[in-house]
Amino acid sequence: MDIDLLKKLTKLANHNSNENEANSAARRVCKMLEEAGFVVVPDYPKTGVGTTINMKPPKRYDEKAYDDSIDKMWEDVLRHQKP
Repeated sequence: MDIDLLKKLTKLANHNSNENEANSAARRVCKMLEEAGFVVVPDYPKTGVGTTINMKPPKRYDEKAYDDSIDKMWEDVLRHQKP
């Protein structure tokens, strides 16, 4: 695929007052992309030096509160068991 031709046709399709020429250029761009096996993929955040990702840090749990809740759960389970 000729990248320069693709760029020229894209500019022609986007900046042409003649609708027929613009549509023709756009169709040629689409055809070139299809013939080249172009695939659209999701846009993932880039990582690397100097880039940041707006991700929240993982939530930290309170170990004591977690242990207490586990103890309480087992107390409830044992209390509701039939003897």
